[in-house]
Amino acid sequence: MNLHEDLSRDDPGNSPSPYALQTFEGYESGLRKVPDDSSADVVRYYAEDEYVLFVMHEAFSGQVLFADHLRNGKRYKRSFFDSGNLEIKVAWFNQANDLEAEEFFTKSGRRYLLDESPGKYIGRIRAYDSEMNETIFASRGELIHYWLSNFRPDLVENSVLISEYAFMFGGLQKLRITNNCGVIYTLHSSHLSNPHRYGAPVKPELVETLENLKLMDALVVLTPQQRFDLMKSTGAPNVEVIPHAHAKQSEVRRRIPREPGLFVMVSRLSKEKQHEVVIREFARLAADQLEAKLEIWGTGPLEQELRELIIGLKMEDRIKLKGFTKEPLNEYARAEVGLFSSQYEGQSISLMEALSQGCVPVAYDFKYGPRMLIRDMVNGIIVDMNDSADLVSSAFKLIIDRELLSDLSENSIQSVEEFTQEAMAISWIALFNKVKSNKHLGKHDSFR
Repeated sequence: MNLHEDLSRDDPGNSPSPYALQTFEGYESGLRKVPDDSSADVVRYYAEDEYVLFVMHEAFSGQVLFADHLRNGKRYKRSFFDSGNLEIKVAWFNQANDLEAEEFFTKSGRRYLLDESPGKYIGRIRAYDSEMNETIFASRGELIHYWLSNFRPDLVENSVLISEYAFMFGGLQKLRITNNCGVIYTLHSSHLSNPHRYGAPVKPELVETLENLKLMDALVVLTPQQRFDLMKSTGAPNVEVIPHAHAKQSEVRRRIPREPGLFVMVSRLSKEKQHEVVIREFARLAADQLEAKLEIWGTGPLEQELRELIIGLKMEDRIKLKGFTKEPLNEYARAEVGLFSSQYEGQSISLMEALSQGCVPVAYDFKYGPRMLIRDMVNGIIVDMNDSADLVSSAFKLIIDRELLSDLSENSIQSVEEFTQEAMAISWIALFNKVKSNKHLGKHDSFR
């Protein structure tokens, strides 16, 4: 089931005209094209001398993934395209680079959805049918209830649904009652606001959900620590742990040589990842270990700010912003140490990817993930939260102590073997059948 597939269906008998059909070719027409020196996937476009368009391509097919539109050096719009280079989604940004609205289009160019509060549970969303009749929803939950009730009622009744967004509680709880279905909610990140430690306020979009946790069939989180924190704060017994699975790709580390002294960070370039403090600490210690170098993979709103910081510290030869990567396992297979300085995560897939490739992680003790995946001084190192000096100096020490580095690297590979796709599937099937039994959903056979 896919909300966007259902809402974007065009009625061939009704063709409001003219559609604002837009293509990538229409955007690049008349602009000067400049390929990126460091990444074949990136192209920049200029209107005379003004930088106006940043384009990211898919590594193998060359398909345009998205295009960032810039005005006076700042992004104000991001366009997404399908395989035929038709614009199917537009994201709008304000002067602070915050996402303000999202529009979704059919292949014929008809706008079928306008989200005026993207990423928020409460906020106006407008849906349009093939005749451009408008329906307004006050929350994401209302939209979900409308979609499932009107487009998928037969599939919903007596079934068990998984909500990838735990803040959908209101609309799905109503559906749960009217359609006699089970609903399993999931959390993919921390539920805690700043300072992201136990006792911190719950994120605003999750307040209603967690206040009603005891009314749910089940809530799935990714780590035992998050489950324990939720049980302490809510008293609810219906929180389950099903971690992400480890995708076995041992051939990557076998074919890619390890580069001595290489540290790597793979993440979005945003405030919560705290790249700045790592860069400053690396620069402070760099003179003592000339072999060490740092690669930072990813894109995001802080890219230009971090680039200027690196230049200001005269670290251009030692610290590189490498841009977006479609192959994070390759980067971890090349590196000896991975640095993880997030303020919060759900489980951190990147941390699991590093371990799987024998790239020794040095991580803050953030919530959640490091305590489940890292055994301190066995397959990696955990340091106190926000202690950047300890984080970076530990990484420097590892590339000096080659025996310790080798031991931790070997152990890291073995440590993720328990997180198999088979184990994840068994856990989900068991939970489906538990919810089905508790709800007395007798229409279908048990899940297998």
